[in-house]
Amino acid sequence: MSRVGMRDADAPPGGGPFYGADLVAALAAVPPEVRVLVDRYLAENPGGRERLIPLLHRVQQALGHLPYDVQDYVADRLGLAPVEVHGVVSFYHFFTTVPRG
Repeated sequence: MSRVGMRDADAPPGGGPFYGADLVAALAAVPPEVRVLVDRYLAENPGGRERLIPLLHRVQQALGHLPYDVQDYVADRLGLAPVEVHGVVSFYHFFTTVPRG
């Protein structure tokens, strides 16, 4: 089940910021054009987690950076934990969470 559809009762002990209403609110902050970009890419490129880095490249190319709300949206759409996406973004030097310029 997608984390967006997870009920608060299904959250792990201690809850956490990425379950229930908190996740829905965070994902609502993602611009519609980014949602379209992500969803279109995933529809055109079936597969699994191997799509993460190419998808992050496309999103960063469109936005200039990868805000945390967008990372959470990507994680949700790929069925990954947000920390997995944050880890990839922070590991690779070519990704940035703040606009460069």
